[in-house]
Amino acid sequence: MKLGKRPLQRPRKIWNIDNTANQAGDITHYTTLDIQTSGTRRTIQFLVTNIGNEDIILGYPWMAAFEPKFVWKYGAINKKELPIILWSVNPSIPGKEPITAQIRGAKNDHRA
Repeated sequence: MKLGKRPLQRPRKIWNIDNTANQAGDITHYTTLDIQTSGTRRTIQFLVTNIGNEDIILGYPWMAAFEPKFVWKYGAINKKELPIILWSVNPSIPGKEPITAQIRGAKNDHRA
């Protein structure tokens, strides 16, 4: 995603869901992003590591900050929570506009 990143004071260990060590090793950097959900905007720090094919995982800090609603029957976020918009607060390319990403959900999802 080419977002500006900063080093952590202390690296953090990361484990996969099966309790094995992650191939990418310790997490050594973070990035700060502005994130908007349901019209509410906050600044949150995200840890940076290789997570395979995914660009970003919205985890506990995002859930705690926004308390989003889910349609548990379909394992999907409620459409009233969308779009989720991310802005880089320190883009990696000086003189360019901040990098913006939007998460709108899959075409065939079952949002209420």
